[in-house]
Amino acid sequence: MAIFHCRRLHDDCRSLHQHYDTGVKISEKGFLSDVGNQRKPLTDTEMELARLRRELAEVKMERDFLKKAAAYFAKEPKSGTRS
Repeated sequence: MAIFHCRRLHDDCRSLHQHYDTGVKISEKGFLSDVGNQRKPLTDTEMELARLRRELAEVKMERDFLKKAAAYFAKEPKSGTRS
């Protein structure tokens, strides 16, 4: 079983290396110089939406952390420990 996982990991690493080499060759030929140039600039509404989404994600992470902290501190102390 372990040998199978090692072979698979080796194959995955080799595949990633080939993709990296391909990307470098494409970049050296200048094919990536136009990437992103066709995008239209973001409107104020789109920028505000992106900011609010980032803020919402941050608030959700904080909420989840506080839930876990509250659950941890709400536990009864184990017997045999100082209180």
